[in-house]
Amino acid sequence: TAATCVAAAPAAAMEAVLNVLDGLALSVTGMEFKPLLSMTLGYGIVAGSSVLKLPQLLKLLNARSAQGLSLQMFEVETVVYLVDFSYARSLSLPFSAYGEVVFQLVQDVMILVLLYSFSKPQPARRASGFFLALLLATWFLFGGACPPQLLRTLKYLQLPGLLAARLPQIVLNFRQRHTGQLSLVSTFLMVAGGCARVFTTIHNGADAAVLSLYLLGLAMNGALLAQIVGYAANTRRHTKKQA
Repeated sequence: TAATCVAAAPAAAMEAVLNVLDGLALSVTGMEFKPLLSMTLGYGIVAGSSVLKLPQLLKLLNARSAQGLSLQMFEVETVVYLVDFSYARSLSLPFSAYGEVVFQLVQDVMILVLLYSFSKPQPARRASGFFLALLLATWFLFGGACPPQLLRTLKYLQLPGLLAARLPQIVLNFRQRHTGQLSLVSTFLMVAGGCARVFTTIHNGADAAVLSLYLLGLAMNGALLAQIVGYAANTRRHTKKQA
C-alpha cells in the first residue's frame, strides 16, 4: 500500500546511504563503514578521555574548595574504573575498547587528592585508608590473585557500585539546589563519550555486564548534566556568596 511504501522509504534511503559509505570506506581503508566508525569512535573516546576531567581539576584548583562535591562519588567511581580496567584486560580487549577507563582512573585519583586537601576539616584518616585500600585492590586484581569468576562477579557488582557513586552526588545537588564545583564541561563530555561508548560496545559484541554498565553510567551522567543546567542560576548565586 501507499502507506507502507512511505514508511519504508526512510529505511531504504538509510540503507542506500550506508551502502555508499561502505563502498567509500572499503576503497579508502579496506574496512566497511560501521567497523571503521566503531574503531574511530573508540580511539576518539580514549583520546578525549585523557583530558576529560581536566576542567573539573582546574575548577577545583581555581576555587580551592570541595564545596558541593561528594567524596563518595569519586571514591566509588575510582574503584569501579579499577575493576573495569582489570576485567577488560582479562578479556584481552583492544585498548580502544577500554582505554578511557585508564585515563579516568588516573584523573579521579588526582581529583580525590584535591578533594581531600580542600575539604574542611581535612579527612586525613579517610584519605589514608582509601589510598591504602586502593593499592591493595590493585595488587589483588592485577597481581594474579583474583580468580576469573570473582572478577566477573565484581564486574556485575559495578552496576550497584555505579549507583552508589552517582546517587549521593545527585541527591546532594537536589538538597542544595545547586551543583557547587561540579564541572559542566567534564560532565557534558562524559555524556557525549557515554553515547559513543554505548555504540562501540554494541558493535563490538561485548557482554551484557559491560553494556549495562555503560548504559547506567550514561543515565547517571545525564541526570548530573540536567542538574548542572537546571541549577545553573542557583549555582552562580551560591558561588558569588562564597567568594
